[in-house]
Amino acid sequence: EESGGGEVIKLCLEEIDACQPWFIGMLGDRYGWHRRPGHGDPDPLLESTFEFGQKYFEWIENFPTASVTELEIRHVLNDTEDQDREIHASFYLRDTPGFLTAEQVTEADWPLYEPETEYAAEQQKRLRDLVRGQSRFPVLDQYTSLQQLGEAIKLNLTTTIQENYPLQDHLTEAQKLSELHFGFARTRLVGYVEQPELIAELEDWIQPETSAAQAAVSSSLRRLGSFGGVAKQKEQSGGTTAHAVCLVGEAGLGKTTLTAAVAIELQKADPDAILFLHFVGVNSRSADPMHIVWRIIAELTEELGLETGEAILDKRGSLSPSQFREHMTNELPSILVDAVAAANGRRIRVMIDGLDQLQSDNGAHHLGWLPYVIPNGVQLVMTCRAGSDPAMAALRRHCVKFELALLEERMTPVSYTHLRAHETPEHLVCRLLLEKKKKITNSYVVPHLFTLKEEQSR
Repeated sequence: EESGGGEVIKLCLEEIDACQPWFIGMLGDRYGWHRRPGHGDPDPLLESTFEFGQKYFEWIENFPTASVTELEIRHVLNDTEDQDREIHASFYLRDTPGFLTAEQVTEADWPLYEPETEYAAEQQKRLRDLVRGQSRFPVLDQYTSLQQLGEAIKLNLTTTIQENYPLQDHLTEAQKLSELHFGFARTRLVGYVEQPELIAELEDWIQPETSAAQAAVSSSLRRLGSFGGVAKQKEQSGGTTAHAVCLVGEAGLGKTTLTAAVAIELQKADPDAILFLHFVGVNSRSADPMHIVWRIIAELTEELGLETGEAILDKRGSLSPSQFREHMTNELPSILVDAVAAANGRRIRVMIDGLDQLQSDNGAHHLGWLPYVIPNGVQLVMTCRAGSDPAMAALRRHCVKFELALLEERMTPVSYTHLRAHETPEHLVCRLLLEKKKKITNSYVVPHLFTLKEEQSR
């Protein structure tokens, strides 16, 4: 369906981007769909495919006679683009005569493996030489069997994974949990339509470094309601409320994904900072607030070598579970103060997503397990559903409220007329996401999906 609309090049190159950093290129003797100036009338569909693709990938205008396959290869080899992007590619060039013999391909099927024309054969030879001539990625030249191909692909993938993502059996329990939550954050960004203005705005709340940003925080504190006694609290405790932010919004608006995006951005922008990240719902223990407290204490203790933290954690075996939970809750405020002193100027950020999904027993939703005042040097970011008990508790604690709303003005209404032939409403939503033409959230997709189905049934 997409090929009939002239979107082949765009979709192929976007799919390569979506699969980054992994790419496997296998080349036989056929060159693929291509232009050949001076030989007959141009293919109208191929012409429209190039014109449409150039709107999204301007560099392809430099290769007007390249086949779609060659454009895919060049997109990976990065001849014309940013050399810094991470790509793990490998290429496999077939020895067609040997392959036909080894795989016992019937003679009637040989034409399927042969070049389309003499011109195509020349262009494919040039493309294969281009792959051979690059030194960034491994190349298996002249494979003759599927078994040889499969073993080579497995070996290259295994080697690349081991080199770039080595196993770390020595990780502590706290480190393994940190990896789990950061891994979850990265999965949320697959297919994410970035909203840089929203990310930047939330980052400004979290780290108001400039006078303008500080003024915005101060102004918002005044705008969000009466905060009597905050200044006195801050003076007495050394705490600040401007760095305690509660991101609220209705279910499905993308709070979790936004939290993941901001966390990853902050991690890149400030790699020396200490970033604690927790998503309620990642595993069975993640909804227990005491598990979150234990993680905070354990990660800060390991990162900064806090003796006070070690003393707290050592009591895990000598106290009953209820006593240990109470002990951790009581000691968390002093741990944060000690961590700020030991961090020696490094930022400490605590990000907790999904407070409204916590276990509701023992008053967890009233946030009594969190320190009432966050010390200077610690930045706390929480997310929860608007109007929930945690949201109200956060406001009572004078957290800055950052409200995420459904930005209908940024979205184009979708109707049944947008459906192509044989396309279901689900396919339409997926296509719009892939085209990255719309900022679509769960709250946007679901109602429109039902509307589309109702229109379709009518």
